[in-house]
Formats: sequence, C-alpha cells, structure tokens
Amino acid sequence: MLATAENPTVRWSHGPRIGFRFVGTYLLLYTLPFLLGMMPGIDSWWWDTADKPWLMLARWVGRHMLHLRTEVTPFHDGSADTTYGYVRVVCTLAVSIGVTAGWSFLDRRRMNNATPHDWLHLLLRYNLGSALLLYGIVKVIKVQFPFPLGRLVQTFGESSPAGLLWSFMGFSTAYTFFAGAVELLAGALLLFRRTTTLGALVACGALSNVVMLNFSYDVPIKLYSSHLLLIAILLLVPELTRLANVFLLNRPCEPARLYGPKFERPWMNGTLVAVQMLLMGAIVVSNVVNSVERYRKQHHVASSGLYGIYEVETFVRNGETIPPLLTERTRWRWVTVQGSLLSITPVEGPGERYSSKHDEKKQELTLSRAMDPDTKYVLSYTKTDDGRFTFRGTLKNDAVVAEMRRVDESRFLLVHRGFHWINESFLNR
Repeated sequence: MLATAENPTVRWSHGPRIGFRFVGTYLLLYTLPFLLGMMPGIDSWWWDTADKPWLMLARWVGRHMLHLRTEVTPFHDGSADTTYGYVRVVCTLAVSIGVTAGWSFLDRRRMNNATPHDWLHLLLRYNLGSALLLYGIVKVIKVQFPFPLGRLVQTFGESSPAGLLWSFMGFSTAYTFFAGAVELLAGALLLFRRTTTLGALVACGALSNVVMLNFSYDVPIKLYSSHLLLIAILLLVPELTRLANVFLLNRPCEPARLYGPKFERPWMNGTLVAVQMLLMGAIVVSNVVNSVERYRKQHHVASSGLYGIYEVETFVRNGETIPPLLTERTRWRWVTVQGSLLSITPVEGPGERYSSKHDEKKQELTLSRAMDPDTKYVLSYTKTDDGRFTFRGTLKNDAVVAEMRRVDESRFLLVHRGFHWINESFLNR
C-alpha cells in the first residue's frame, strides 16, 4: 500500500487508497501510544489517561462479543501478550475498519493520499527508530540482560524458555553489546530520510531475529515485536523495485524519492526537522539516563557487599529449625542478591523472585512481587567478619531466620571456563 505514493500527482486506484487508509489507521492507533509513552515526563500520565478508553472498549468486547470467562485486566509485570493485549488488537482492527469506511466516504473524490502517506511514513520511521534506540541502549549499557547470577544455582529443567534466553544473552557482554549496537545503528539510520532504506534493511535483519527468538522462547513481547517488524517491512515496500534491480537483477535504478512532509516555506521545514531532533534527543537522553541509573543501582548493591550467591546453612521457619534434607523440599537452599532482584531457591522445585529495595543504613531489604506490588516483606540482615549473613523477617506469613555463607561464583564452570582460541577437545556439558 505504501508503494503507491511515489508520485503525488498519480491517481491511486480504489484498492490502494482503501488499503493505505486501513493500514495507516491501524498502525497509528497501535504504535503511536508506544511512541508517546517514551516521551520523558509524560509516560505515566499518558498511559493512565490514554489507556482508559481502550480498556473500557476491550472489557465490553471481551464480555459481550468474545464471551471471555474472565474480566479483561491489564497487568504490568513485563508481559505485553496478555489477554488485554490481544483483545486490544481486535478492538484496534475494528476501529480501523470504521475509520477507513468513514474516511473513504468523506474523502472519496481525492485523487490520492500522497500527503497523508508522507506524514505516516515520518511517524512510522520515527516510531520504529525510537523503539530500536531504546532497546539498543538497554543492551549496550547491559541492563536488559544482566549476568545470570541466580541461574548458576538453578537447573535447566527449572528454567522457563524465556529465562533460558535471558541467561544466554546475559552471559556474554560482548554479544549483548553487539546486538544492541545493531539496533542502535538501525534506529539512528531511520531518523534521516536519506538513510531510511538502509535503516529499514538493518531493522528487518535485527527484528527478524528478535521476533524469532520471542516466538521460539515464549517471550511475551510477540505482539509488539511483530508490529515493529511489520513497520520495517512496510518502509521497504516503496523500494522493492529498486532493491530488486540492485541485488537481484543487476540493473540500474533511479534515485529514491525521499518520503516525508514538505512545506513550501523553508523555515517551516527547518522547524519540523528541529522539532523531530528535539523530541528524539529527549527520548534518547532520558533512556540513557534511566539505563545508567539502573546500572548504577546494580553496582551499588554489589559495592555494599550484598551482591552474590549464598548457601543457606541454617534455616528456621516459625521457630522450627528445618534440616537440610531432600525431603524438606520447601527449605531454602540458595539465596541470590543481584541489583534490585532477590531470588530464593528451595531444595526442590522452582525458585521465587522478588524485587528488592536496599536500605544500607537500616540494613534492610524490602521485597515485593510483580503481581502483587502493594504487599511488602521486610528482611533485616547482619554480616559477620567471616563473610556470613543472617536474614531475619516475615515472608509470606512465615517468620524466617536464614544463616548463610557467600559462595564464590567462580567455582561454576560457566563463569571460569572463559574464552579459548584453541580447543583440543569439544567441551559441551
């Protein structure tokens, strides 16, 4: 549909006009909130305000049209592939059909939609570019995929597919940096009209891998990443003939038309570019600052002496000492503290992960769960000269006391194996 905007004087046929209006409306309705939500200072206000009409519509559709058994509820624990997310896609499609019908009726005499196409092209490439810059920043600064410290004491069988992927990515700083650098390159290229095609090509390569990983490892960002890949593909549609001539047919190609809104007065064009750069600069700077702050907090916990893996030697629950036996499945075996994350691994079964806030003066950790952020648990700790810690507090209605000793993580093969240019044998364990 986007390919028909090559010449603003060309008459579009009925099909491309309808297709452009529908695709444009749908993508703007779906992706524009994400772009606006990245703006510093308005992110929380925007989501709280703009999401309410969609939530009301999604609940009505889920109850009366889809006949869902449970109420459509937005959750904020990192998953974008919730029931609400899928129902909202259905609602967006329905609203887009209605807008397309009304637009086509009111604008039925227009020859083409070249001007709306140029504005849509601008919004889509900036939306895609800002998302890639955001995801690139959190990889390069290494806050999206931290080192998988807690996974060292967890079996592969107890890992979720997404947890396995996070461990794979977090283990290698070099690969995480490389993946982030590619996304940063694509995002930066998409900010300029002359490099949009190259940026879209790089984005297609990067996002194809991201989408495949999300589907293969059940990462709950399938909807959003798939829409980003769709935008990258659509940005390349006007260039398919030129790309085929260069890469496949070995033919000369004409210069590309630079898509984007253009005014008759030069100062208006300059103002538009300045506004674009200002907004994108604000997004980049705010995300860099936030990522650096997250990274600093992780290292603050490390510098406080809490960072590490702890083996629980003595565990008391509700005044009763629980022996370290295999039959005592819920007894704590390992405690891992990494940044704002505290993990408790029992003798058998999956571990529990908590968000933690560290108060170094009071020597306390305040724990909470993503699904129940209002419920807080406080654990105080003491440290002895020989490196042992004692945690005391109430966790899930149980009074607990855990005496632990720090374990040197370099004892694990994953940590001390390192890199080798020469391998006389294939070590695959």
